[in-house]
Amino acid sequence: MFDDRFIVGSPGGLHGNLKKEDMLSQQFSRNPRVTRVLAELEYIREMGEGLDRMFREMKEAGLPKPEIQVDANHVTVTLKNAEFGKFPKEEKVSEIEISLNERQKKALEYIKAKGKITNREYRNINNVGRVSSLKELTDMVTKGVLKPVGKGRSLRYLVSD
Repeated sequence: MFDDRFIVGSPGGLHGNLKKEDMLSQQFSRNPRVTRVLAELEYIREMGEGLDRMFREMKEAGLPKPEIQVDANHVTVTLKNAEFGKFPKEEKVSEIEISLNERQKKALEYIKAKGKITNREYRNINNVGRVSSLKELTDMVTKGVLKPVGKGRSLRYLVSD
């Protein structure tokens, strides 16, 4: 993980006769056991959604397309973050931000550092349940501090412009 990109590398070449240009049109799992565990933990919904979802999410966020590099022994995916450096070191604090509770302020700092936050991340950093986190994130959207991007499990929140 770097400030401007996230790189995921996986040892081993592509499955069977699959070619790089066919990766988005054909679904397969390089490791069915890992896929099954991730599905059981509800990190993925179905086999083969990973690359499609990455491309869709990056496009929806206005970020560059993932870059895929393939050789006989390795597959690497690079996700670039065009948002890096967007937040200046010193910002004026608005009246709306002052009205946020401590958990919301903590989440706002997290978003400024990471670029986004999910409901799960909000729960984890603030040690609250789903109902509280959804209520507080919705409050931040209503106040115009955050904007939601995506739907369902891919929903995340970004700082509003």
